[in-house]
Amino acid sequence: MDVLAQAPSTSQGFFDRAFSLDLRKEPERPRNYILPPLISFVLPGFDQWAEGQQEAGFTYSSLGVTGLVVGSSAWYRFNNRGVRGATEIEISDRDNEVRQYLLGVQLYSAAGSLSAYHSFRSAVRTRQAQGQFAFLSQEESVDEILKSPFRFSYLRRPTTYYPLLLGTAAVGVIWAGHKSLFTRNQFNFADAFYSGSFSYLAGTHEEALFRGWMMPVLMESWKSPLWSNTATAAVFAAAHYSQSNKVPVFQFVAGWYLGYLTQKNNWTLSEAIFVHTWWDVIIFSGLYFVEARARPESAILNLPPITFSF
Repeated sequence: MDVLAQAPSTSQGFFDRAFSLDLRKEPERPRNYILPPLISFVLPGFDQWAEGQQEAGFTYSSLGVTGLVVGSSAWYRFNNRGVRGATEIEISDRDNEVRQYLLGVQLYSAAGSLSAYHSFRSAVRTRQAQGQFAFLSQEESVDEILKSPFRFSYLRRPTTYYPLLLGTAAVGVIWAGHKSLFTRNQFNFADAFYSGSFSYLAGTHEEALFRGWMMPVLMESWKSPLWSNTATAAVFAAAHYSQSNKVPVFQFVAGWYLGYLTQKNNWTLSEAIFVHTWWDVIIFSGLYFVEARARPESAILNLPPITFSF
């Protein structure tokens, strides 16, 4: 495998160049694989612009700006309705402005996570020439990550269908406790769009950030698959802490399983992304079928919205 980045072909289209990991400036020079990805997570596209990867920088920055515009406009409209709150507000979880706000912030987070992952994998190419990150023998570009939730061939694998069946069973148990479920079913297109898009963004960008960047960095430092996975799962769980989820044990277990799956698949993310995405789809969509969730009752929204995802 050629571990050094090569100059991109001029025959490549815009989207090929946008997701290309090729470094255009001094491709042999070893890159920092912690600070540039970290800055890119906060400022989507940062490292791509710095490296002369203009198409990639434009893609991530545009996605981030779109998320900011969508989220801030929803937040403005929500506050102008006379509802106030800085970090915790009492709202309906089916409120259109709230959903738009959450999707906007999720979109910005996705831009940052994918930009960080792109930066990291570009840096890995330069580090492998020095013998580092040898365990990352397969390379996944961002466009491959974005396609992963649609690779339904994973449904033939027990490692995929067992957890999804477990999620379906959990929803079934919740359904069983609501006698009027089938007489007050208000699941609609808005519910499907929100649960689907939110799940897609969470499944792709969280796996890119946690299992695609953080876990390999810890593995390279500690040389321990077990502890790199355990530490990543702990951070993943902490990121999902909220007032309604003060002990995120489930997120720790889920994060550990997704890390195990990534390592089992030769440190590739695709199957873990598929499981993460469709688990969220099953849970979110299933809950909207339940009468107690189908009515616009009050719920507590805790910021940041990462607390809502898998």
